[in-house]
Amino acid sequence: MQEPIISSTIRLTKGNIPSYVEIDLPSSKSISNRLLILQNLSKKTIEINNLSKANDTQLLKNILSSNTSPINVEDAGTAARFSLAWACIKNTTRIISGTSRMHERPMKELIDALRNIGFQIRCMEQEGFMPVEISRTDWSKLRNEVSIDGSVSSQFISALCLIAPFLPNGLSIHIEGRCTSLPYLLMTLSLLKAANVPLTFEGNEITIEVHPEIEGDFIVEADWSAAAFWYGIVSHLPASTILLRGLTADSIQGDRKVVDLFQKLGVKSDFPEKGALISRTDMETSPVDENLMDNPDLAQPFIIACVLKNIEGDFRGLHTLRDKETDRIEALQNEILKINGSLVENNPNYKLSFRNEPVNDHLFFKTYNDHRMAMSLSQCVFTLGVISIENPEAVTKSYPNFWTELKKLGVNIQS
Repeated sequence: MQEPIISSTIRLTKGNIPSYVEIDLPSSKSISNRLLILQNLSKKTIEINNLSKANDTQLLKNILSSNTSPINVEDAGTAARFSLAWACIKNTTRIISGTSRMHERPMKELIDALRNIGFQIRCMEQEGFMPVEISRTDWSKLRNEVSIDGSVSSQFISALCLIAPFLPNGLSIHIEGRCTSLPYLLMTLSLLKAANVPLTFEGNEITIEVHPEIEGDFIVEADWSAAAFWYGIVSHLPASTILLRGLTADSIQGDRKVVDLFQKLGVKSDFPEKGALISRTDMETSPVDENLMDNPDLAQPFIIACVLKNIEGDFRGLHTLRDKETDRIEALQNEILKINGSLVENNPNYKLSFRNEPVNDHLFFKTYNDHRMAMSLSQCVFTLGVISIENPEAVTKSYPNFWTELKKLGVNIQS
């Protein structure tokens, strides 16, 4: 696992916790990033309201508005996958690179699929990985059918879907195997349908017709993935209610599953007009058995909440966590060890159990430059009282205002 350069550390101290708090969530970067690709490629006007302010989205926005090369996607996985497919459609010579960690993350399935359609892509260092060089291609020779392994990343398939309406003959995509993070692919298809793009998804076959003149006004939803951190926090607060502004029960985001997931830890959800109202109940909890293949971004806040509540569990579908901003499995294993948690791999499953040893008074948690590790670990302050977290600015990747919002719950934050 790569060790980041520690730029700063913050100390969190639990204070007086209010009985009611309203929390502002970021806009969904997943929805924002998909709409940005459609907006850039469409021959007509697409208006995007409530665009995410997350670093990943702003990075992609800047990439799409620039004609320069090389393109630096930094450590943004979505920007990397989407901009690779986008650059093929723009049909100019471009180099796409990123951080050293980004160059370790898998791209082979998407690169092969784009090559099989007919695009010219050269891996400049290691086959199947960034950096890559995209060259001009003869559009008259592009194919309209392609197969791709669905088990590695749904972002590969989403990238293909987003460029499909702009290909000369559309695109039929055959998904081999089970698609991981399927709700994110369904989100992509929902946005295309909302833009009146003719498509079908039957079995393992997606067919998207030519429709280059997409237009309309879109409002980006509040981010359900970000809501998971507050669900984790409220699972430790028996006397507090939190309103997560802007969430709806009928969201197109698959991570709305957080409602059902945290219900098993005693968190109740209601949906008044302003958002999701969440509070902890006194229900008895029991060991959990979860397959998170469709919602891997929920693993960190949920597993850490289970550790803090001494709830054992069995987990499946975590294989994609090895190839995220950091190796999230190893990061989880390292950090929950400090609070007596043990996450042991029995390939392909993981067993969560506990040790019975004293916990240090003031724990120092590492984030591995991973925004979700930083925010997931913040809930520890509500059971431990005082903690320190390394590299807090990592949260700007998806939730720039997270620490400001956390202060609303009486948490004192010192640099």
